[in-house]
Amino acid sequence: IKSKIIYPWVEDLSKNSNFIPQFEKRKNGFVCIARFSREKRIEDIISILERVHRYDNTIHLHIIGDIQDKEYFEEIKNNTQNYDWVYIEGKLAREEMVKLLVMHKFGIHAMHNEHFGIVVAEMVMAGMITFVHNSGGQVEIVAKDSRLIYESIDDAVEKIKIVLNSQNQTDLLDIL
Repeated sequence: IKSKIIYPWVEDLSKNSNFIPQFEKRKNGFVCIARFSREKRIEDIISILERVHRYDNTIHLHIIGDIQDKEYFEEIKNNTQNYDWVYIEGKLAREEMVKLLVMHKFGIHAMHNEHFGIVVAEMVMAGMITFVHNSGGQVEIVAKDSRLIYESIDDAVEKIKIVLNSQNQTDLLDIL
């Protein structure tokens, strides 16, 4: 049977905010949206961006999400307490979350085999360059672009560094 894939609808966040800066004027930071639950691999995101931060100390990270696993949340909080570049936002009102998304250049997602990855779609729709693990539905959201899909922590670090050095970051937005 011939079939067509129909993706869930995602609001175009870039049109829903009162102020959308040009990409070049956005903050040189990353946003992760994930509930605090081990399968979301927030610790991998921190490991990746810790190494990237050593390379470029202008980057920072906002982590947005519900606390579903208190023990895991405490681990993340304790492991980042000395990082002045990591902001654990917790659960935010939708308007606050959208504002953070449209004010930052980059999104990052680490869950393996995510079914679809609605938060990845929201980051893309907010005009963010979004990095994802090479598994699950999120690879389709970033148009299977190998520059945005990583296999490992090392691979993610290298791909992010390449994008940070690129004079043509907005070219990545054109494919999404």
